[in-house]
Amino acid sequence: LFGFGIVGLFGLNKYYKLSYCFNVMIITSILTICYLVFFRIGFVPFITFPERAILLANARIASVNAHMGFNLYLNLSLIGIWYICTHSWHRLPHWKRYGYGAALLVIFYILSQSEGRSGFLASIVLMFSFIVLEIWKRRKILGLLVVLLLPFILFAASSHHARMSTDKLHSEPRLMLWHAAVEKIEDDKPVFGYGMSRAQEEFDKVNMKYISEEYRHYWLSFKPYFIDTHNQYLQTFLEFGIIGLLLLLVLYTAPVFLVAPKRRILTVLICGLCAYQSMFDMFITGQFCPLFCLLMLFLLKVKDDVQPRCESGK
Repeated sequence: LFGFGIVGLFGLNKYYKLSYCFNVMIITSILTICYLVFFRIGFVPFITFPERAILLANARIASVNAHMGFNLYLNLSLIGIWYICTHSWHRLPHWKRYGYGAALLVIFYILSQSEGRSGFLASIVLMFSFIVLEIWKRRKILGLLVVLLLPFILFAASSHHARMSTDKLHSEPRLMLWHAAVEKIEDDKPVFGYGMSRAQEEFDKVNMKYISEEYRHYWLSFKPYFIDTHNQYLQTFLEFGIIGLLLLLVLYTAPVFLVAPKRRILTVLICGLCAYQSMFDMFITGQFCPLFCLLMLFLLKVKDDVQPRCESGK
């Protein structure tokens, strides 16, 4: 927080550029994928083993991160590829076009192999959004027709995911945690909340009420025991009531109105992805907070060299 405060006081120098930020994320994503596939798993086992998603998950958990953080980073890289390509395609050398295209396909494929449902569905929505936006530029009516296909595409894509079966969804522990959180919110303190520390104490009294025995024994085996609602909106509601929830929504929506007009669609995609991720984990108050701060810094203050005429703050 102190570091971000210093940047806020003194600003950024002229060498910070939006293309640098996105390219660092894209290259990092590809290098991490290559590290997992070629060095941690092995290319031959990866392409020959039928359950390659299991190999990928085990290697990623051991060497990189859990699927929530990893998939979020990959999805942000997809947004970066689209933004760079759609606004500077004619200025890109052919080798960069092929490079960005290959990176997009590799990242999307890895997301499709992830055990994380939220990251996989987010990648489907993003890819579909890119297609709609590009069609909209050329044929608005056709773009609207494609939008109508989104529910069917999401259903078809999700039905093939290993963790999207009815049994898996019904046994999802997050649903049980959310049920307990909603019950606690309805019981008392819906306007001002319980406060930051007491909210967790109150939630601890009910968070195991709907959890299956399997998850109960697993979570209670950790010392010290701690589990939150796995939902930033419900957690904020518990801690600060409806007032806190409204402030949280402002954090996600305000950047859309503060950025330069030509950067607005990009901001909608990034803030929308952050808001979506917040449904399944702690975001602003969890491990993703530094990444969120960096993203807002990129959007609000970093010079946009992808669209040269788009000046920050104008």
